[in-house]
Amino acid sequence: MAPGRRGPSIVRTVAAVALLATVGGILWRVGTDDQQSRPTQSVIRLPPGVTFAESPARFAVSPDGAAIAMDLRSADRVQVWTWGQATLDARPLTGTEGVTSLPAWSPDGKNVAFVSGGKLRRIPAAGGPVETIGDLDADAAFDWGVDDTILVAAGGDQPIRRIVATGGGLPQQITRRLPDEQHESPKFVLGARLFVFFVRSDAVRDGLWLGALDGGNALKLVPHAVTGTLSGEFLVYSIGQLVIAQRFDVADAKFSGKPVTLADHVRIDPASHRLAYSVSVAGTVLAFQSESDGDGVLHMLSGWPALVPEK
Repeated sequence: MAPGRRGPSIVRTVAAVALLATVGGILWRVGTDDQQSRPTQSVIRLPPGVTFAESPARFAVSPDGAAIAMDLRSADRVQVWTWGQATLDARPLTGTEGVTSLPAWSPDGKNVAFVSGGKLRRIPAAGGPVETIGDLDADAAFDWGVDDTILVAAGGDQPIRRIVATGGGLPQQITRRLPDEQHESPKFVLGARLFVFFVRSDAVRDGLWLGALDGGNALKLVPHAVTGTLSGEFLVYSIGQLVIAQRFDVADAKFSGKPVTLADHVRIDPASHRLAYSVSVAGTVLAFQSESDGDGVLHMLSGWPALVPEK
């Protein structure tokens, strides 16, 4: 899939997922209108003696926003930990020692994928046996979506590839990159064969794009944005040290209303320009690490869609 004008396959796939995106938002927004009108902010503090494994922190909010998977260090051991809103507790997942990647949730929130020892692996979020999916670079980015598909971006001169979350089979190339660009940070649209990805380029293609598993030309969404996630009826993306949200109609692939900054001065990786933030794809939860925070603090903003104007 080459960046360019929107191809017919993209149009068909976008239209097919419009209902799914809307339903995802409704399922999360169960409650009163009064609850929805009041976004809430909170701070997550790690247990004593526990810090983030890297700076910026590596973490991922679950699809429904009820939990966060984090790479944490305790007594010189680096593992994936999970934190839940129901219990407000963080606990390590045995078998994830030596994790080197951002974690990624399965679409149903029941499993977490991670890289350790040069292998992509999966583990139940509640704890359990670890399964090895296949070989993968230590710093590769990946996301888990429809049809038990994992999209992988290994950086450098490699395109985004598709592999099966159950293991086996050969990777399939999904994007076609030009010589002067890299394709990074793929993120699935909930329940759809669509994904958002970053094109790093010195040319006009630099920015956030929308692609499809079924091929066709990708559609450029936001120039110079580095990472992005379709969260309900919004596109949440990063530019500089800002996390921004704007209403986005998946069926027409069009923005509406004004973009709103949800978080600023977010901690940034100076090499990759990745910001330490994550947003739930079916919900209204944003977690981020501020540049002024210590190594054991995350901020969480819930109900943030109320901050984004419709027009």
